[in-house]
Amino acid sequence: MARFQNEYQKLYVALKTSYESEKRLVKRCKDLNDNIVGNATRVKAAMTLTKEDSQTISQLKKEIEKTWKLVENAKEKEDRSRRIIQDLRGEVSHLHKIVEQGSGLSFTQDNHVQKLMQEKENLKTQLGTMSTQVVDLEAKLSEMTEQSKQF
Repeated sequence: MARFQNEYQKLYVALKTSYESEKRLVKRCKDLNDNIVGNATRVKAAMTLTKEDSQTISQLKKEIEKTWKLVENAKEKEDRSRRIIQDLRGEVSHLHKIVEQGSGLSFTQDNHVQKLMQEKENLKTQLGTMSTQVVDLEAKLSEMTEQSKQF
């Protein structure tokens, strides 16, 4: 009977050790599973943020392209206005020469000169406005460029 008891004791100790190891192993598996679930949630959140950031970046790029187009249009308008102003200045100087030469202007020519002077002033005002717009658009462009660099 002692031999049977001794063998039973060995089996009991082995079974108890195996049971304790299994409990530790199950607890470890549960901990690892919880860790995996937590990491999967974090990965999913990170992917969502990445997708949103990509969308924001593409949206900012589109806004920058629109702003560049506005700047180019404003520069073209400014160039056209400058050419018109130069033409009008040339015409005004030509008219001044005619006046200086003593050939008096008729009433219609005088009106025409007045209209040209008024148009010259209007174009100067437009030039100032467009210059301000160009400066504002360039500032907005640099601001958007800085924003897109941050993303």
